[in-house]
Amino acid sequence: MTLEDAVRMVRENSTNIHFVREVVEALGGYDVVRKAKPRPAPVDLPLSKVWAVEVSLGHIVNTSGPKKKSDKPTRPDQAAAKHRAVVQAWFTGTQTDFSNPDWYAEALLFEPKRAIAVAKKQKRCSQAYKDWIEKAAAPFALASGYLIGMLYISHPVDYPGTNYYDGHIVLVPREAINDPTSKAQALVMKVNEALRLPAFHSKTATGKSLGGSFFRQARGLLEHRAMRGWNAGPLEYLKS
Repeated sequence: MTLEDAVRMVRENSTNIHFVREVVEALGGYDVVRKAKPRPAPVDLPLSKVWAVEVSLGHIVNTSGPKKKSDKPTRPDQAAAKHRAVVQAWFTGTQTDFSNPDWYAEALLFEPKRAIAVAKKQKRCSQAYKDWIEKAAAPFALASGYLIGMLYISHPVDYPGTNYYDGHIVLVPREAINDPTSKAQALVMKVNEALRLPAFHSKTATGKSLGGSFFRQARGLLEHRAMRGWNAGPLEYLKS
């Protein structure tokens, strides 16, 4: 079998490539398998069908060591993200397993002008998504005191690299980061619709301290009867 034959087999059997993996790796290495397998597209989040949402805020831990400081102020379109968000969602149903979300995404949180610059550089995002961030989402966030996060998923096997949910963002109020007593509310948004969460907490859903780099969570539910045993508030669906 040639390398070309192996790559063709991977493409034609993208859902079951294990039977040719050993041959492909012997011929060209793991990168050949990774590059030949078609890239999966992140699944859209149907906001109108969401039952529960949790947004977790975390500090971005710098593992590259200290950098040389400069007295020159950082331009708004060049500032690095200091915080990140993880969004988990559960869809409408008779029961909700809070330990197993139906939908998952992450985001780096940027000032609006920086978010525009970041979006423009992405090759895996549609032009319509970039235009929406620049012309609609960023002006709204700037006027309302929000940071913007472009939602993505990344997994070494299922979703290698950074795969953006085209048309999805999370807006996090600066107040929610800077003031632990703030009642400011986050938004999970798509074009012409959004979910507004209740205020952030400094404890987990069961009242325990947050772990790792996470320091705050907001949890919202559409069904009040599902709030038993889960520290949450009402989730509001908005449509323009």
